[in-house]
Amino acid sequence: GVILEAMYCKTPVIAYDVGGISEVVNDKTGYLIPKNDEAAFVDALVAVANQRPEGKIEAAYQLVTTQYNNKSIATQFATMYQQVVAQA
Repeated sequence: GVILEAMYCKTPVIAYDVGGISEVVNDKTGYLIPKNDEAAFVDALVAVANQRPEGKIEAAYQLVTTQYNNKSIATQFATMYQQVVAQA
């Protein structure tokens, strides 16, 4: 939720590589930091503070508006439900 909201608001994303975060954050959409690598996290913060990463921000915005909008999510759910019903 929070990462997708940040992307939609065109806020740079810096996140640790835990859970499913790597499904949306990568080198094109933000800064994916290895788990517990505090030095890399600080380096990413400094990089964003020194120069706003417009390319990453725009790529993240495009990702969230094309793949995580209501219509796309509803279509994914409908497809999944159809597959489940077909197997029943």
